[in-house]
Amino acid sequence: MISNELQIGKAGEYFVCYDLLKNGYNAYLTDAGLNYDILLDYNSKLFRIQVKTTTHEISTSKSKNIYRFGLRNGKKGNKSYKT
Repeated sequence: MISNELQIGKAGEYFVCYDLLKNGYNAYLTDAGLNYDILLDYNSKLFRIQVKTTTHEISTSKSKNIYRFGLRNGKKGNKSYKT
């Protein structure tokens, strides 16, 4: 049986890939065992994306869902955005 944490992590990968595809990007899920989860083809360049999924909700003053993603781009450090 697959662990609950593994299932949640896999769901996060599918969600991020879906969101990229929905917004017009070319994104592909990768095989297990690689150090990245999604391969993104953007402007003829390939980007490797590693997805980290959490089960903790973010409380806000408004009643809408917020998904927060942390982005790390090589030596430039961390960036984040909300959708």
